[in-house]
Amino acid sequence: MPAPGSRVQRLGLIAGPIAAALCYLLLPAEYRAATGGMAEFPHAGRATLAMMAWMAIWWLTEALPLAATALLPLAAFPLLGIATPAKTAAPHGSDIIWMFFGGFMLAGAIQRWGLDRRIAFHTLRWVGTRPDAVIGGVMAATASISMWVSNTATAAMMVPIAPSVIDLVLRRRTGAGLAEHGGIPRRATDERAFAKGLLLCVACAASIGGMATIVGSPPNGILVRYIAQAYGDEISFLRWMQFALPTVLLFLPIAWWLITR
Repeated sequence: MPAPGSRVQRLGLIAGPIAAALCYLLLPAEYRAATGGMAEFPHAGRATLAMMAWMAIWWLTEALPLAATALLPLAAFPLLGIATPAKTAAPHGSDIIWMFFGGFMLAGAIQRWGLDRRIAFHTLRWVGTRPDAVIGGVMAATASISMWVSNTATAAMMVPIAPSVIDLVLRRRTGAGLAEHGGIPRRATDERAFAKGLLLCVACAASIGGMATIVGSPPNGILVRYIAQAYGDEISFLRWMQFALPTVLLFLPIAWWLITR
């Protein structure tokens, strides 16, 4: 990540609009279609590609904060004649976006009050201290949270819990934790395998658990909206769970078996 106010950011700030202008000027007004004839490449299409180049450079160089760059079309699209202000702003106010927003707010509240840690450690208290049972318990806790919170946010919440569990196991096995050892000793092969499995199980369980509900993963909501718009078929929350939840209940044990082998 470039340092704030770095040379890379200053160059990116200038290079973004320059690249957009060059992209627009170099794109042809016509192109050969698949049918063999010439098709018009309208101003709006060329301007949209130019804006993509502009935003890509600003994102890569972090000339502006990432969120600020994402809002650039709100100002640029109406000015460039790509779309009206109402059409440009409509996707930002989509009910799918607000559903994601609600999930992220829920994730923030869970993390703020340590509910994720409580769920994880209470689960570990129930399953015991055997490595395979610990991995299974963490997977169950992660998948349960991921059903109602974005799978990405769930993984971000649960990964910091893994070192606490690894430290506890290491202290019981060797009498010293991660801080004293400076990590996991190379000779502690069982503990190293357990640590890898524990971190891997968080990623797998978050992805699998996120399939269970519409709010569990952003692609779920996007798919539901696409099906509604393209085919006129509205998929309700419960209808989604009818086919997704059994899939989750099948995949979780399979993932646990593969990780613990």
